[in-house]
Amino acid sequence: MLGRYASLFEACPSGTADLNKFQDVKSLSSYAREPARWAISNGILQGDGKSLMPQNTCTRAQVVTFLYRYACLQESK
Repeated sequence: MLGRYASLFEACPSGTADLNKFQDVKSLSSYAREPARWAISNGILQGDGKSLMPQNTCTRAQVVTFLYRYACLQESK
């Protein structure tokens, strides 16, 4: 969601993060790979260090954390 929102302001938000370091990368949908790479590269998404857990439901606290990190990212630009 944040990747699509960022695309309103950036021509093509992209990242350089290596998704293969996460053991559950194969369960990440193909359409979500580039937005996940962008979110990881920009410090918005971290997973638990070993997994991204793309099939899990986000808690309210996790969503707030993502929004906060995105807001901080925008302030730093």
